[in-house]
Amino acid sequence: MHLNLKMKYLENLNPSQQKAVTAPLGPVSILAGPGSGKTRVLTARIQHLFYTHNLAPSRIRAVTFTQNGTQTMRDRLDGDGLKDVRISTFHSLCRSIIDRHFQRNPQLVDLCKAAGVGMPFCWHSFQPKAKRPHLEWYEEDGRLTPEVALWVAFQYACVAFSQKVPPQLDFTEAGYQRVAKVFARVKPRLRPVHGFVKAGMPELILLGNFDGLCRFRDYVRALFGYELQIADELHPDYQEMVSAFSRNDPQLETFFRKAYRQLVKRYAFLDFTAQVLCAHQILLSSPEALRRMQNQYDALLIDEFQDTDPVQFDIAQRMVAEHKNLFVVGDHNQAIYGFRGADARNISRFREVFPEPYEVLLDRNYRSTPEIVEVSRAVVERYQDTGYVFPTAVKSRGAAVEMKSRLTEVPISDPADVLVLSYTNRCVQENCQTLKSMGIPYVKTVRFAEDSEKRVFCVGKKIVDRVLEVMSFLQEPTREHILTAALHVPGIGEKTLEGLVQVSDLSREPKLEALFGFRDYVCGLTAESQVQAVCDNSGRSPEGQEGIFKGASIDWHSDSVRSDVSFLGRVLAHYESIPTYETLFDASAQVMTVHQAKGMETPVVIVDGYSFFAPGDGAFVSEESVYEAARVMYVALSRAERELYLVTDRRDYPNMRRVYEMIERQTGIDCTAVENRIDFSIEDAQAFELAFGGDV
Repeated sequence: MHLNLKMKYLENLNPSQQKAVTAPLGPVSILAGPGSGKTRVLTARIQHLFYTHNLAPSRIRAVTFTQNGTQTMRDRLDGDGLKDVRISTFHSLCRSIIDRHFQRNPQLVDLCKAAGVGMPFCWHSFQPKAKRPHLEWYEEDGRLTPEVALWVAFQYACVAFSQKVPPQLDFTEAGYQRVAKVFARVKPRLRPVHGFVKAGMPELILLGNFDGLCRFRDYVRALFGYELQIADELHPDYQEMVSAFSRNDPQLETFFRKAYRQLVKRYAFLDFTAQVLCAHQILLSSPEALRRMQNQYDALLIDEFQDTDPVQFDIAQRMVAEHKNLFVVGDHNQAIYGFRGADARNISRFREVFPEPYEVLLDRNYRSTPEIVEVSRAVVERYQDTGYVFPTAVKSRGAAVEMKSRLTEVPISDPADVLVLSYTNRCVQENCQTLKSMGIPYVKTVRFAEDSEKRVFCVGKKIVDRVLEVMSFLQEPTREHILTAALHVPGIGEKTLEGLVQVSDLSREPKLEALFGFRDYVCGLTAESQVQAVCDNSGRSPEGQEGIFKGASIDWHSDSVRSDVSFLGRVLAHYESIPTYETLFDASAQVMTVHQAKGMETPVVIVDGYSFFAPGDGAFVSEESVYEAARVMYVALSRAERELYLVTDRRDYPNMRRVYEMIERQTGIDCTAVENRIDFSIEDAQAFELAFGGDV
C-alpha cells in the first residue's frame, strides 16, 4: 500500500520537484520562483516523510506565512489522510510556545500578576472564557482584535490631546463609555489626517505596529547585530500615517503610544511583535521549554522562508538542533515584507548555519506565459548573482504584455478573471472608484492584516445581503423569498417568523402589509431604482422618518453607502435573476495591495504602476529599499497567468527601463509614446454618470 501511495504523490512532478521532495533528511533549501509549484512540493515532501521515512504525522510541523497558505496545505493533506500534521502560521507557533511555557518568563509572569489574569492574552488566538480578561465592552466571539484595542487607545489619546492632559485610561465599562462620549464631540474637530481613522482601518493598525517594529529592530540589533530596514525606510502606508502624526502632532503620537501601552499592560496583551519576541525569550531562558519543543517534532518545514525574520529563523534553528530536519522553501526575489521585520538574507544565512545543505532549484514556471515571465523578471534581473536561473515558462507563447497610461484604457471582458494590484492601500481605494466609473463589479480587500476582509463594491456583506434578499422578493415573491425578506421588517424576529411559517396566505398577513405595499410601490421601477428604494427605506431617514426595513447599525443614508448601493443596482440590472452574494462575489474583479495578493494567481492582472512612485525625491534612500520596491513589482507582475497590463508612464522609476524595453520588443510599440497619466477628473465622472446612470 505504501508503495502505491508513494508513486501517487510523486506523479506529475517534474525532475527538479521530485528531487526536492525526495531530498535526504537534514537541512534542505528549495529555491522556488513564481508558479514553480512550491505548495505541491511542500505537500508531497510531508507525504514523503510519512510514507518513506515513517515519521508520524503528529511529529511533523509545517509553518506558512499566511492563513491562506495554511488552508491550502491542510486541504491537500486531509485528502490523503494525513490530518494530524500540524500546519500553522509562525505567529501561531509562537503562541503555542507562550501558552505552554509563559511561566518560565519572569516578565510575562509579572505582567499577568499585575493584570490579574491567569495567562497572557495573544491577539487572534481563541482562549477559554475563564482565562480571558474581563473585556465585554469590546469583545467579539472570544477574540480580542488589535483593531478594536487600537481604536480604544486612539479615542483616549484624542480626548487627552484635546484637554491637554496625558491620557489615563479608565478600565471600567462606564469609564470607557464616558471617553467614547467625549470622543464623539472631539472627533469633528480633528484635522483630516486624523478624521478618517476608524475602527478596523488599516492606517491605525500600521501606526500601532510602528511602535512594536521599532522595539523589534532594537532587539534584533542587540541580539544578532543585524541592521533591519524597518522603521528607517518604511512602506509608503507606514510613511504616510506615521509622518502625518509625528510631523504635525508629535504630542498626539506620544499620547497614542502611552494609551496603547497602558491598554496592553492592563490586560496582558501580546501583539504580533511581542508574541515572536516572548516565544524567543522563553526558548533562550528555559532549557526545559526548548527541550520539549525539540522533542515534540521530528521535522520542520517552512514556506515563504524569505519572509521570516531573524528571530523566527533562530527559533527554527533551535527547534531542529538535534536532528537538523529543516526543509525551507523560498525565493529572495519575492521578499516583500522587509518593512515588517522580514529579512531575505535568511536564505544566505541558511548556508552559514547548516554548511553544505541539500539545495534544489525549481526551474519551471507553470503559471504564466513566456511574455509575462520575461517582463516580470526584467525588474529584478540586475540584482541576481552570477549563475542564478529564473524558472522557465512551460506554457506556449501568448498575448504580449501591454502598457497603459490609465486603468480606464484596459479592456476588461470578464471581471471574474481580473486582479488589480497596487503598492498602497490608498491607491486601492482610487482604483475601486475607477472600476466603479467603468461599470466593472469589484471586490475590495480592506484590511492590511493577513486575515483580510473582502467587500463587494466596498459594501459590507450585511448591506449586500439585505439588498439581494429584498430584491429576490420583489422579483419573485415565492414563499421562501417572502419569509427571508420579512426578517428585515421591524418587529419581525425569529419567534414571529416561526408563527408566519404557519400562515397559509402570507400576502394577506397584516404584519407583512408594509412589505407587500413596498413591492406594489416599486414594481414598475428599474432594478437600479428598486435597489435605491431599498436603501432609502432602510433605517431612519435624515428627516427622521422610519423606513419599512430595519436600520440595524448600518448608516444606510451616508454618501458612501448610497453610492455603492446605487452601483450595486446598476450591476444587478445585468442579471436575469437576482444572484446570491457568493455568485456576485465570484463574478467581480478583485482589488488589493500586492502584499495581500501574495501566493495568488489569476488569468488577468492589472498592476497600478503609479502607486509605486512616491511623490518628491528621497522616497527610496538605500539600494536595499530600491530592491525591495522592485521585488514588490516582481511579485505583482508574476501573479498573471494569461494577460498582464502595467498601468504607468514612468520610465524613471528604478529598474523600470528594462521592463519598458521588454514590452517594446513584444508589442513593437515605443512606450515613450504613452501619454502622461491624467487623473480621473470631475468631467470624467460626469461622462461616466451619463453612460451608466446614478451616482459615480
